[in-house]
Amino acid sequence: RRVLFRSGFDWNGITLIYLDATNNSIAGCWLGLAATGTNAAPNAYQGIFLAAGASGNIIGGTNALARNVLSGNSQYGVFITDSNTTGNFVLGNYLGTDASGSNAVANGKSGVIIGGGAGGNTIGGTNALARNILSGNTEFGVYLTNTTDNIISGNYLGVNVTGAAALANQKSGVALYGGTQNLIGGTATGAGNVLSGNGNYGVDIRNPVANGNFVQGNLIGLGAGGTNGIANTLGGVLLAGGAQSNTIGGTVAGARNVISGNIQAGVFFNDPNTSGNLIEGNYVGTDITGTNAVPNTLAGIYLPYGTPDNVIGGTTPGARNVISGNYYGVYLASPATAGNVVEGNYIGVTPDGTHAVGSAFTGVIIFAGATNNTIGGTAAEAGNLISGFWGYGVYISGTGTSGNLVQGNIIGADHTGTNALGNGYANVLLQLGATNNVIGGTGAGAGNVIAFSPQAGVLLLNAETTNNAIRWNSIFSNGLLGINFSNTAPVSNHVGFLAG
Repeated sequence: RRVLFRSGFDWNGITLIYLDATNNSIAGCWLGLAATGTNAAPNAYQGIFLAAGASGNIIGGTNALARNVLSGNSQYGVFITDSNTTGNFVLGNYLGTDASGSNAVANGKSGVIIGGGAGGNTIGGTNALARNILSGNTEFGVYLTNTTDNIISGNYLGVNVTGAAALANQKSGVALYGGTQNLIGGTATGAGNVLSGNGNYGVDIRNPVANGNFVQGNLIGLGAGGTNGIANTLGGVLLAGGAQSNTIGGTVAGARNVISGNIQAGVFFNDPNTSGNLIEGNYVGTDITGTNAVPNTLAGIYLPYGTPDNVIGGTTPGARNVISGNYYGVYLASPATAGNVVEGNYIGVTPDGTHAVGSAFTGVIIFAGATNNTIGGTAAEAGNLISGFWGYGVYISGTGTSGNLVQGNIIGADHTGTNALGNGYANVLLQLGATNNVIGGTGAGAGNVIAFSPQAGVLLLNAETTNNAIRWNSIFSNGLLGINFSNTAPVSNHVGFLAG
């Protein structure tokens, strides 16, 4: 094999600029790597720089001889910029590793950056030979900013060439800090990326200008086989800084992300302006089959700091998330965490809704002042299945935690509502001053099935827990009382139509 070395330059390894830099191929080069294949020989800026209309170029290819190793550069492996720089492909390369793809030879910033208005470029592909290894970099595997309509598919980001061991990008696998209509993964066979083992997140989407993007078909926090965890250190997916209207998953099977094995959370929402995002059709906290736990250590879906008006799930079977195996399934906290909808999900159970999946403390926790969130709903298929936890199905707690609706769910049974998958301490808990929450309701479809806990169906604790309504639910086959007022005054809450 003949390899071209272009390393140690006081500029870029290779530069393609202007409109006449089109339809070129760059293949079989080591740029920023010494002839040993194991050590850096940095170019002063980028390995490859494409700008000012350089379009239709191919970096690498779909055979081993075409592979470039773009590592050890002072800034980026590949830098793509300017609004008319489009239609370029980066295929089958190693960016941030040695020539074996097994050890880090970091680029000083990221493996690939696309910015400055560049759009319509493709990193990777559905053919396994198009896979880039974007690992071991000082910042990100891929960094997207001020860019649209790019595709990042079929790559390994944060793992080595085998896909079975971490080779961390020190920050995140993909950082999307500005842009719209970018696709990370895809629904076609082979389009999903492995985004695991990174120092921060698998996917990091933030800022108000990061909107309308799609994350689909990826393994995030798992190895390439989809069965073993390779944790991202801070979480699987971050939505923060005002990111809006992004979709994680989708309603067709190929859109499903498996977001598991991460430290802290599977999907982490942050910032009060991060809203309108949709999380649908994913497995969160399980392996690729959905039947075995690969927990995110804290929560499957995590909204701790005041994030409003997002949707977790949906009212069609394809929109259902399976959120199982985690210490908390869905975690809602803080006064500004309001108006979120959690609907149509299976929480704590297998995808067929018949067995528990190694779940831990609580299915849905709402506390610390979270308000006006809806768990379930009255529409067909809006109800969640929340069962199989050793603690609680739904846990509502704290002064200021008010106005939350729990409606149309099955809590403590299987998907039929007739077979036991009870939550251990109680199916529903209200305590420590939670007020004006509604469990059930008087409208059609509002009542919950609350059954098969070995303890109480609904447990209310503390005298300050007042003005909650428990109405039109089917409460049966719990080991103790259907509704248990313990240290509360029953007259301070509103109970009606207890069945069983």
